[in-house]
Amino acid sequence: MIPLLLIRHGPTAWTEAGRLQGRVDQPLSELGREMLRRRELPPEFLAWDWISSPLQRAVETGLILRGMLARLEHVLIERDAGAFEGLTRVELEAQSAALRLRDGLDWCPPGGESPRQVMARLSPWLLRLARPTVAITHRGVIEAALALATGWDYTGPPPAKIKPGVALRFAVTAGKLRFEGPLE
Repeated sequence: MIPLLLIRHGPTAWTEAGRLQGRVDQPLSELGREMLRRRELPPEFLAWDWISSPLQRAVETGLILRGMLARLEHVLIERDAGAFEGLTRVELEAQSAALRLRDGLDWCPPGGESPRQVMARLSPWLLRLARPTVAITHRGVIEAALALATGWDYTGPPPAKIKPGVALRFAVTAGKLRFEGPLE
């Protein structure tokens, strides 16, 4: 069993405005930086492997929490929101009355990526984990991990809150995830 801690990056200006970021490379906001500077992880996590999505909001989150650069891993990049990047939920709903953001694992924005596709890219990476790992990533990747670990099918709320800066504990055994809960 390999312990895995998934941390969602801190807030950006787009997070604060309710905009769907997807792969748009936004830096943390000043509020996000301050929030992370006040956050202390238990010392045990500092000795773990640290990896990060290559997007600057994740890289910066890792720098603030650990004080040094984490190894970059493209698998941890945010779910591609395609044509919906930059829009708010209100703007999305105005474009299509039939839009259902929680319409299962195969729902995919135009030109984007479905939750099932994120799960497919995450699964081989889980098999390669060899040591306790802290991974700085994004909401879409954490949702995919929760789906893999719990069988959640995206048709209702996720089994855990995924606010900016949240840290969720998992255990990986032979590439299979088990959700252990939020880091308190």
